[in-house]
Amino acid sequence: VYILFLRKLDLIGSLGYLFSMIIVILLTVISSCMVYKFIEKPMSRYLRREVFRKKAHPLDIPNVIAK
Repeated sequence: VYILFLRKLDLIGSLGYLFSMIIVILLTVISSCMVYKFIEKPMSRYLRREVFRKKAHPLDIPNVIAK
């Protein structure tokens, strides 16, 4: 996506391939960190809380051994 964006703005030709790839790598790392912080981490925290939540009503299991 970032390469297409730089192509659309015609920055690859003016900056050169090396600097264009450096910019693409930096933008990718920054956007990945933001996705982790704002989407993955809160979703993981929510799911962990929901999955490992203690049950409100424990099951009544009789202490009888089957014969």
